[in-house]
Amino acid sequence: EDQMFESTPNPALSKLSTPTRLGFADAFVSHCWQDPAAAKWMLMQRWRSQFRAAHQDREPMIWLDKFCIDQEHVADSLASLPVYLAGCKKLVIFYGPTYFKRLWCVIELFVFLE
Repeated sequence: EDQMFESTPNPALSKLSTPTRLGFADAFVSHCWQDPAAAKWMLMQRWRSQFRAAHQDREPMIWLDKFCIDQEHVADSLASLPVYLAGCKKLVIFYGPTYFKRLWCVIELFVFLE
């Protein structure tokens, strides 16, 4: 939870992620780092509860940029964004006041819909 409240890149977070094969991630989580962290956390927990209720209490496997992109090599990771999106079953958007003003958020949406 504490990591979600950080709005600056933290290279150590990628060490907390678990690699998975394409098609096995339940959702690609799209959000804007500048939007209020508490609101995003609340929405994420609500989505998580709904997911667990629908999947015999299984935790969701998500792709979340803060954890899945190596913050020390962002350009390399972002070049693979279409692959990351294609490897997820769903796109889950936690949008706030600045979501549609951020280019990367719009790109994620466009790539997923494409």
